[in-house]
Amino acid sequence: MLVRNLIVNSFTDVVAVQAAVADFCGNKAFYHVLGGGSSLYKRMDGASVTTVRVTTLDKFFSQLNWPRIDLVKMDIEGAEYAALKGAKELVCRNDSLNMVVEFNPSTLEAAGVSPREFLELLMEMGFRQVRVVEWNCYSILDMEWDWFIDEVRRKGSVNLWCHK
Repeated sequence: MLVRNLIVNSFTDVVAVQAAVADFCGNKAFYHVLGGGSSLYKRMDGASVTTVRVTTLDKFFSQLNWPRIDLVKMDIEGAEYAALKGAKELVCRNDSLNMVVEFNPSTLEAAGVSPREFLELLMEMGFRQVRVVEWNCYSILDMEWDWFIDEVRRKGSVNLWCHK
């Protein structure tokens, strides 16, 4: 669908890469759900399963000789934690990196990651500004995390804008 959309809209400066991102390189089962919610992690019955190539963001960008990256957008149904773990060098090399990352407690938990672990990883990676896009960019650093996680769980998900 992405490739077809690029062609239909005459986008010539976008390269579609047929790979998933995580914290390892290799192959992994991918659970496809019609209508959205497809993931590297099984979350519901009835998904069709295929095997996909997996890479890390560090491996991908090292093969491109580490270009400057200003923005990364992630909405990958629970694989955000693994993708971040596979992007440590990318984050280190880009001092002004911005990331917009979906924060969905239920998809993270389906991947075996607690929402708190995910937030702690963002801090460990050096993101000092983490704001909730849907909440007028209010900082999560000004919130009690258990309350924040419970609020997001009730709503489903939010996008976090992360800046170093």
